[in-house]
Amino acid sequence: MWRSLRVKRLALDMKMESVLQDPSSFEWVRGKTPLSSPKWLLGAWMVYPVVVLSFKHFAGKRERGFSNSGKLTSFSAVHNLWLAIWSLIMFVGANVELYRYVASEGLKGVFCTLSSSRVPNRIYYWMYIFYISKFYELIDTVIIVARKRELTLLHVWHHSSVIFETWLWIDQGWTHASIGVWFNTLVHIFMYSYFCASILKIKVPWRKHITQLQIVQFISSFVLTIPHLVLQIQSGWKCSGRTALYASVFFNMTYLILFIRFYATNYRTSKSKTG
Repeated sequence: MWRSLRVKRLALDMKMESVLQDPSSFEWVRGKTPLSSPKWLLGAWMVYPVVVLSFKHFAGKRERGFSNSGKLTSFSAVHNLWLAIWSLIMFVGANVELYRYVASEGLKGVFCTLSSSRVPNRIYYWMYIFYISKFYELIDTVIIVARKRELTLLHVWHHSSVIFETWLWIDQGWTHASIGVWFNTLVHIFMYSYFCASILKIKVPWRKHITQLQIVQFISSFVLTIPHLVLQIQSGWKCSGRTALYASVFFNMTYLILFIRFYATNYRTSKSKTG
């Protein structure tokens, strides 16, 4: 059994390596492109709570969890630093490809795609890299539980649902989502840099502004939905990504509500106590 699992993992690694080598030749084929099958989403949703509960159980047996472990501190710092760097790479990549695409097709091409074949593969490549990062970000939850910190509804819901949301973007060929990739990676550059600095006990006054930027991000997503809907109506609802649009509006609305609630709880309350 273990040999079979190793063979499958090696095959997946080889496929992943070949997919990531050349952005211009990237293709999303459901079931063939690594992590493109819906079974990966179901697997993540099944494994995620089991791993979290397991770590919570073992951490609960220790007075301070694993928070006093030097190895965990080092791993957490490296993990967040890597995600900050990864976000920077995705931000630059998405920014370059969006600029090229808008220069050749105009903004209309970003908001309404009648045929995904006209969209450069490099656009979908960076959306795919963004999608993969959401699997890796699940480690955030494990670290929080291991350090015996409180898990919020915002954290668990966002990490578990965003995998499906980003999968849907690529599967539906929704180029509009590339703007979301650009904005979200920009936020994550600062967010994960702050987490890394916080773990290393370096004071960085970004926390409140990061939350504010996240709220602006989700509000802007609704504003940017307007031109997409206008072009959908003008084209007779032929623009790609209608299901992805509806799903993103729903998810972003829940994220916005939870982030506003988080902001009010953590910053308004703190301010009133200080006063």
